[in-house]
Amino acid sequence: NLKYCLMAMSIKREIKDRMSKLTEKLLKGDKLAAAKLISIIEDKPDEAVKAMEIIYQYTGKAHIIGVTGAPGVGKSSLINYLIKEFREENLSVGVIAVDATSPFTGGAVLGDRIRMQEHSTDPEVFIRSMGSRDHLGGIALSTQKSTRVLDAMGKDIILVESVGVGQVDIAIANVVDTVLLVLTPLMGDAIQTIKAGVMEIPDIYVLNKSDLPGINIVENEIKSMLKLNTSEKDWEPPVVKTQSLTGEGFNILLNKINEHWKFL
Repeated sequence: NLKYCLMAMSIKREIKDRMSKLTEKLLKGDKLAAAKLISIIEDKPDEAVKAMEIIYQYTGKAHIIGVTGAPGVGKSSLINYLIKEFREENLSVGVIAVDATSPFTGGAVLGDRIRMQEHSTDPEVFIRSMGSRDHLGGIALSTQKSTRVLDAMGKDIILVESVGVGQVDIAIANVVDTVLLVLTPLMGDAIQTIKAGVMEIPDIYVLNKSDLPGINIVENEIKSMLKLNTSEKDWEPPVVKTQSLTGEGFNILLNKINEHWKFL
């Protein structure tokens, strides 16, 4: 028994030393250390506890922005353009893109990183895709801790993209400061969308692909829904029209994101 106790103590010491070295590198902005820590959070959460204890005091500075919405609304393209805009303001950016987990391989269908490839060589941008691993709510269990890693790393802005499976994508509101709900005119019955629980969580409604017909109908329906909500709110969610391909409307969106951050 003594042999096993000594072995266990030795393993614990080794893990503690490894976590301390990784967090030391992370606090200097090391991308590889960040990637390793997020992998440990995903695969060996017990080992990550020590690292989280160390970095916790260095968190709370970043503005964490959640981007949610149904598949095909252009969340990744929107994030891609937001990265570009934030970098032009000389802000350091981290991205956590949660993808659906393949039911066949158990791996994530990591399509988001492909769309954001143009930023991969930028030393001030860190992009990480992770599988939802069948966790409901549109995000992975490790998402919140992963945002803390990027926060401690020194990122000014952290963008979190949810899987986008519809009405249950409300968990994202618990891990971010500002929620963007992305909608388009091509979502079918807009009234049905308005009934969904996910419509109750946004701080900003983003009507993407605003060049498509029917955008004004969706805009009017959302504004009507907001008027029906008689509960007193300190923050009135704005409705912003954007085009991710041309950048139209992004100056207004950035202003509203900044306004909400100041409001908080």
